[in-house]
Amino acid sequence: MMAEGKVLKWTFCLLTILIASQFYLVQELLTAYAFFAIGFSVLTFVVLSLYLLQKGWEVAAVRIIDSERRMARGTRAAILAGRARRGTVKVGTGVENGKQELERLDRQRESKLGDSEKCAERICRH
Repeated sequence: MMAEGKVLKWTFCLLTILIASQFYLVQELLTAYAFFAIGFSVLTFVVLSLYLLQKGWEVAAVRIIDSERRMARGTRAAILAGRARRGTVKVGTGVENGKQELERLDRQRESKLGDSEKCAERICRH
């Protein structure tokens, strides 16, 4: 008896929906609902895309900044050595004079570097 009542109820609901869908007003409402759903989906897609692009840009910027910090932190002695070599070699001197000048600068730099900077430089060379 209970199952028969449920079947009758669902049959009545289905027939009501089929009859109602034949009216122009119901068709118009269903069309408006479909357009609303499509428009909302497009708007959601655009907002989500912009949000993901912005988050991706944030991650990329943070990685670039962190890599620059890591490079600067890890190769301080190498940067100082590069500056010393570039700045004091005179243009126009012979190759031998340039090599001697570089060796002199290396000795001078090694005498100025502290223990921690010497250790960092040894690590960078290996």
